[in-house]
Amino acid sequence: MKVPSLLVSLLLGFTLAACSSSSPPASTTTTMSQSKAQQEITDAFGTLFNLQDPSIAPKIAVTQDGSSLASAMTSTFHSQLAKAAGGAKVESVTFDSASQCQIADLISPCAKVSYSIISPAGTPIFPTPSTGYAVEVDGKWLVSKSTICSLLSLASTSGTPKGC
Repeated sequence: MKVPSLLVSLLLGFTLAACSSSSPPASTTTTMSQSKAQQEITDAFGTLFNLQDPSIAPKIAVTQDGSSLASAMTSTFHSQLAKAAGGAKVESVTFDSASQCQIADLISPCAKVSYSIISPAGTPIFPTPSTGYAVEVDGKWLVSKSTICSLLSLASTSGTPKGC
């Protein structure tokens, strides 16, 4: 008699465990680990803002829809002011839910990134960190187009930059 009740208890336990197991959040459609994603985001921001390196190709490669921004990036990133940037220090990365991405007008998955643009000596250029976004495209985390377009618009004297 104890054997069937033990069997029922085990089956009930397995059933409850299966029902209570949580599935991954809807916003995380990536198979990449968060730590790897954070590193990829950090690297992308560092590459984009390393204006000591005049090469545009690596910057386009780490930017969402970067090829459409090549012309605007080339003209802006070769200015004297831009040459003060030696990279970016990512302060924090927060992975947003699909609804948060949608509210920010971004594809999902996305991440909010707090970062400081740093000088070639490694010190922040601005007193407070900036906020930008990263998005995952085809399994790769990139600086969002909205982030770079906002910055290019600030630097532009002729309105919205080409490609934004």
